[in-house]
Amino acid sequence: MNFYFLIKNKINSIIYKNSVPKNLLDYLETVFLSIASAISVILFAQGTNFIFNQTYSKFQNLNLLRFSLYSFITIAITSLLGGFLLYKISPEAAGSGIPQAKVAYKKDMGYISLKSAIIKFFGGILTIGGGTSLGREGPSVFLGAAISSNLSGLIGKPKNLRRKAILIGSASALAAAFNTPIAAILFVIEELVNDINNKYLGHVLFASVIGAMVVHSIIGNHPAFILPEIKNPTSNILFIVPVVATVSSLLGVFFQKFILSLRNKVKKIKKIAGYIKPFIGATFAWIIGVIVFAYTNKIGVFGLGYKDLTEILSGDYFYLTAGIMTLAKLIATSVSYAWGGCGGIFAPSLFIGASSAFFISNLFSKFIILTSSDITILTICGMSSFLATVVWAPLTSILIVFEMTHQFSSIPYIFIAVLISQIIARLLNNKNFYDSIIDQDGINFHEIKIEKNSKLWKLVIVKDIMNSDIKFINLSKLENIEEFLQKCNYSNLPVLLDENLKKNNVIGIIDKEKLVNIIKANINSIKSDKVIKIVDYQKLTSEIKQNCFQPLFCYERSTLKEVANLFVIYYLF
Repeated sequence: MNFYFLIKNKINSIIYKNSVPKNLLDYLETVFLSIASAISVILFAQGTNFIFNQTYSKFQNLNLLRFSLYSFITIAITSLLGGFLLYKISPEAAGSGIPQAKVAYKKDMGYISLKSAIIKFFGGILTIGGGTSLGREGPSVFLGAAISSNLSGLIGKPKNLRRKAILIGSASALAAAFNTPIAAILFVIEELVNDINNKYLGHVLFASVIGAMVVHSIIGNHPAFILPEIKNPTSNILFIVPVVATVSSLLGVFFQKFILSLRNKVKKIKKIAGYIKPFIGATFAWIIGVIVFAYTNKIGVFGLGYKDLTEILSGDYFYLTAGIMTLAKLIATSVSYAWGGCGGIFAPSLFIGASSAFFISNLFSKFIILTSSDITILTICGMSSFLATVVWAPLTSILIVFEMTHQFSSIPYIFIAVLISQIIARLLNNKNFYDSIIDQDGINFHEIKIEKNSKLWKLVIVKDIMNSDIKFINLSKLENIEEFLQKCNYSNLPVLLDENLKKNNVIGIIDKEKLVNIIKANINSIKSDKVIKIVDYQKLTSEIKQNCFQPLFCYERSTLKEVANLFVIYYLF
C-alpha cells in the first residue's frame, strides 16, 4: 500500500476515535509543506548573501583596478556556472521563477520537477550572489513552489493534484523571503490565482503565517529595512507624491518594455549557445557596475543592492548618486534578465523605485520645504508605485513595502502613489510583466470563464454530477466495518441489506460519525492477537437501522430542480 495512505489511514483512525476535525490531515500537510518551503528559501538567501559578502563586500575596499579585476572574475565564473546548470541540465529552471510557478499552477496542474528545484537553488545562488543585477524573490517563490510540489508527491499526491501545494509553497516562500506574511497572501491572490474565491486561500493564509514564523525563529523578528522614525510629515508632501508616483510609474513602464524588447531580440539569436547568454548579460552589468563604482564607490548595481537601498531609505545617500544609480540599476537589470540570468525583478524594482524617488524628492527640497521624514515617505512611495506598475498587484505593492519598513504613517501616501501607478500602467501596457513574459514564451492557459447564473443549476442532470463510486454499509458483512470506515472519506453512507444495489435493498442513510460511535459501543478489541470481535451482530444491525434516515430516490435523467422539489415535498409534507 502507498506510504501516504498508510499514514493517512492511521491519522484517520485517531480522528474518528477522538473526534478531531476531519480536515486536520490537510492542515498537517500544509504545515509540513510550509516549513520545508520556508527553510529552503532561507537557505537560498543565506547562500546568496554568503557569496556576495565574501566577494563584493570585500572588493569594495580595494582600489579600482583590483576591484574591476576581482569582480569580473567572480561574475564571469558564477554566471558561466549558473548558465551551464540552467541551460544544459534544466532549462525549465531559467528565468525569474514567478512566471514559471504561474504556468505550473495554471497549466501543469501544480507539477514542478525536482531537478528544476535543485538547479534553481544552486543556479540562483551563483548568479545573484555572484553579482548579476537580479533579485532573489522570484527564484524564492519558484523554489518554495517546487519543493512543496515535490514533497506533496512524496506523500502520495499525483502530478495532476498539486495545485494546492504550489500555492502553499509560494506563500510560505515569499513570506520567508521578505518577512512579509500579509503581502504574501495578497501576492498569491493577485498574481498567481487571480481569484479571491479560490478554495485554497485558507491554506495560503496558514502557509504564509508559518513561513513568517519560521523566518522569525531562525533569523529574527525584524523588518527587511530599518528606517528612522517618521515624525510629523509636512503638507508639502501631498504635492510631491503625485510627481514621484508618475515618474516612478513611467520608469516602470519603460523598464518592462525595455526588457521585453531586448529579451525578444536575444531569443532570436541562435548562434550563441544558451549557457553563454547569462555571461553576456552579466558582463554588461559588470561594465555598468564598474563605471558607477569608479565615480561613486558604491556597489548597488551588483546583486540585490540591499546595502545601498538601506542607505537610501535611511537618507544616508547623496541624491545625485541616487540618480545615477537609478539609470544604472535599470539598465543592468534589464540586460541581465533579457540575456537569461537566473533571478527576478522584485528587488531591482524596489531599488529603482526608491532611488528615483529619493533623487526627485531631494531635487524638490531645493525649492520647497521637505523634511527628512517627507523624503523617506516619498522614497517609500516610489518603491510601491514602481513595483505596482510592473507587476500589476496594487495591494501586494502597498503591503509588501509597509511590512518591509514598518512605517505606519506612510500608508495614506502609498495608497495615492499606487493608485496613480495603476492608472499609468493600464494606459501604457496591456499586461503585467509576468503575463507578458508568459505570452512572449508562447504559453497559453485557455482559461475558462464560467458565467454565474442562478437558474442554470436547475437544468443540470443528476447523471452528470452524481458519484458512481458508491460506498455503502453492507449489513450482511460487518466483520471489517471499522477498517472500511477508516479508509472511507464520505460523511454519510447508504445502508443496504446485502451487496445487491437495488432500491428495495436500501435501508436508509446514516451519518458516519454516528455510525462510528455505535460501533465503538458494540466492539471488544482483543489486543493479544489484534482481532476485533463484534459483541452482538443483531444488536449492532438493529441500532444501525434505527439511526438511519429515510433516503430519497430519483432517476439519472432527473434535473436538480426535480430533486429539490422532492426534498421540499418530503420535509414539508
